Amino acid sequence: MRSGAQRERARRERGPVPEVPEPAPSAPGRDGRFLALVLGRDRSPRRRRQLVAIGIGTAALAVLVPFVMWVGYGLTHVISRNAQVKGYITHVGAQLDGVVTSVEVENGQRVKAGQVLARFEDHQMQANVQRAQSRLTKATRELEVERLAIEQEKRRLSSRLSEATARADAARAQEEAARFQADDAGAKLELRRTLAKGGMIPPEELRGAETTQRTAAALARNAVADRAAADASQELAAVETDGLEVRRRHLEVLEAEIAALQAELSFADADLRAAVIRAPADGWVVRRIAEAGASVVVGQPIAALWIGNDIWVEAWIDEDDLAEVNAGNPARVKVKPYPNRVFKGVVESVGVSTDYELPDAAVPQPRNTRMRSAPVVCVRIRLERSDGLFPGLSAEAGIRKHRARH
Repeated sequence: MRSGAQRERARRERGPVPEVPEPAPSAPGRDGRFLALVLGRDRSPRRRRQLVAIGIGTAALAVLVPFVMWVGYGLTHVISRNAQVKGYITHVGAQLDGVVTSVEVENGQRVKAGQVLARFEDHQMQANVQRAQSRLTKATRELEVERLAIEQEKRRLSSRLSEATARADAARAQEEAARFQADDAGAKLELRRTLAKGGMIPPEELRGAETTQRTAAALARNAVADRAAADASQELAAVETDGLEVRRRHLEVLEAEIAALQAELSFADADLRAAVIRAPADGWVVRRIAEAGASVVVGQPIAALWIGNDIWVEAWIDEDDLAEVNAGNPARVKVKPYPNRVFKGVVESVGVSTDYELPDAAVPQPRNTRMRSAPVVCVRIRLERSDGLFPGLSAEAGIRKHRARH
């Protein structure tokens, strides 16, 4: 090892080690001073106070500006956080008692008018339709046969009546001829009797005249009887012809029976159609209420549908703000799913009753859940655009104040 004297001698031979000068500090500008303050190089109390003041001022502005804007907005608007997006929700219900065999839509599905939503058990209904159809067909055929029979009987009776009338006319003529013959035979008999008393004719001629008179009288009586029979036959034909009217009235009974059977068929067919639940209009399925296998009664909901594209907002405001809200006031609406979007609209109508006159379900925040239990009034807001919205979304509405003129 080298001693201390040797090391000292070597250092002297190398000479002194040159010192490296430190770089001269540059004069900091405004940014440099701020950077120096931040880095702590400038430890001047005055600089530190400036930095603190700037930070406090910036923070105050960050808090004060939104606060001022919020206060100003509250002074010029009626704000409702008790608001909800609304649409036409229809509960499509059963039209008959039965058992659901299938539900053919899903929640959130788009449906068209007439699209099948659900089906019911319909075997019994199909049998009812077939039975009613068979009964109607039978009654219709019976009516057709009866009409043909009446028409045929009408022609037969018409011919018979014509024949009876002709016979009656002939019998009257024969009666008239027989009467004339009897009168003539009677006159000749009286003449023969006068001549026989004077002895002018032999008795045999008188007896011949008497025989001729009796024969003519018998023929007259027979003609009268024939006429009476002919008249009776004519009357009977007329009565039978009138009897067709009774059968025609029976046609009306058959027609009424057919009408009743048609109504029965219509009812059976309506029940069969009602076994298929269809969408009343275009819309979306909000909720499946009944499922396959469920027994339902008339009016029980099967599915809830949002019908059409109509959207509005119902905002409930305190009764104290009612005087500052009128139909036509501009409104701004925000919904939770889109916090950075503002939906502009206008007040369409103002309610005519408070929530005290309505069921709790009509208000998004019923009075038993609100901090204030003061009555609220519904204000309906029609939006300029409603893309992305659907019924049931929570909303916050700001309605431009406008006092009513008195």
